[in-house]
Amino acid sequence: MLAAMIEHLGMMMGLQQRFRLAALLLGYAKAGYESTGSLMEFTEQSEHDRLMELLQRELDPDQLASAIAEGRALDDEQAVAEARAALHPVS
Repeated sequence: MLAAMIEHLGMMMGLQQRFRLAALLLGYAKAGYESTGSLMEFTEQSEHDRLMELLQRELDPDQLASAIAEGRALDDEQAVAEARAALHPVS
């Protein structure tokens, strides 16, 4: 599922201290799970919880809510473009 892959990438971005991007990708993933009615597997839920804890520590509540909302609004193509850009940043 694309949402799970994007969320894994979000965790990678969080660990690289790219917190806003991590929150954006998390928002897309949340919307993806909700729209399909899919449930997270145990490992996915565990990673999701760790990422949320990290983002809540590093971003203020308004920044976090804004980035998640922005991510929720992405379509699949936009999310993939964000993921590609995250993996291949322009210097």
